[in-house]
Amino acid sequence: MAEEFETEEQRVEALMKWWKDNRKSVITGLIAGIAIVVGWNSWKAYQREQALQASDIYQELLVVSLDDSKKESVETLSKQLMNDYDSTAYSAFAALFLAKAQADAGDFETAMSTLQGALSKAPFEGFDNLVRLRMLRILLAQNNAEQAMQVLANINPATAGQFEAQFEQIKGDALLQLKRPNEARTAYQHAKEMGLQSGFLRLKLDDLAEPAVSLDTAN
Repeated sequence: MAEEFETEEQRVEALMKWWKDNRKSVITGLIAGIAIVVGWNSWKAYQREQALQASDIYQELLVVSLDDSKKESVETLSKQLMNDYDSTAYSAFAALFLAKAQADAGDFETAMSTLQGALSKAPFEGFDNLVRLRMLRILLAQNNAEQAMQVLANINPATAGQFEAQFEQIKGDALLQLKRPNEARTAYQHAKEMGLQSGFLRLKLDDLAEPAVSLDTAN
């Protein structure tokens, strides 16, 4: 097409020849481009629809989770979100509800497995710490303080964020199970200094308070 043509007829003839030689590839390219645009728009529309449906189910899950008589509904809705809406953030949160229901029923192994799955689909930074906190509580419910201490040892304080004080309190609980009360008291004190304020923490510190030394005893 870079050639020079003397007349308009020659230009038209050259264009017609170029079109004859290239029309198949041009049409194919246009169709492919249209298909990509249509496909992308369809995919985005599908994702929006999935998110809206998942949101409705999650709202229902929040409501039934407040009613102890509807534990079966909690499991059903949680599994529905995890299976049918796995690409949404609601799936990860549903795993937390399901794990809690399983732990409440005493099925700690299944609850731990559910939480392990939730770790792999963390929808935002910090969600993994929330999952680990739940896992630690299950380990302590199983009187498995040694494993809880191993999990705590692998948590980076720099990424613990808002959960740092709660991890420290859990550490105190684990140390108490291991019959190391002095270290447990130190952990609880650290949690308090980090800003954790709760009645349970105050009770734990009170129970582990060092006995006052009287002057008579000191002499």
